[in-house]
Amino acid sequence: MRIRPILILSAALGVLPAAHAMQRCVDAQGHVSFSDRPCPSNTQASAYEPKPAAGSGGTARRPGVYDGRIDGRAYAYVSPEQRRARSAQLRADHKLAAVDQRIAAIERVMQRDSQEYAKHIDRAQDEFLRLSREGHHDRAVEAQARMKSLEFDLMRRVRDQRERLSVLKVERAALQQER
Repeated sequence: MRIRPILILSAALGVLPAAHAMQRCVDAQGHVSFSDRPCPSNTQASAYEPKPAAGSGGTARRPGVYDGRIDGRAYAYVSPEQRRARSAQLRADHKLAAVDQRIAAIERVMQRDSQEYAKHIDRAQDEFLRLSREGHHDRAVEAQARMKSLEFDLMRRVRDQRERLSVLKVERAALQQER
């Protein structure tokens, strides 16, 4: 019971600090910092009264609110939920980027294969036509078989790459929906 009168007396005399007394300190470079202690002598000081968050009653800490400066760097409070959400977002972004890279790689391979096979097929066709004109029918048949084999290989490769591409595009769409 004796403590209560002492607290009332010390509050009346100004011994106890104000509950929300803050100092706004601006140094020579223009960096602003906030503190509940007096500002250093080489800074310009002014009183600062923080405004409570709307509907919070002034007691809740708002996630992401600027908290001040430490060693000249600005820091903000980041809640564990915000960190987890940001980490999940980064993982999803990395997965999406990896899928995009694989799609681009398959498209490059498809284009390169088409160009390479087109060259080989053209050569086999030219050889077939030359051998046919020269009357080398047995060799012309072999050249035609090579040409058909190249066409078949190209079609098989393109089909396989299109299947992989469609799977990756479905995966990409699913990753985009998760975001």
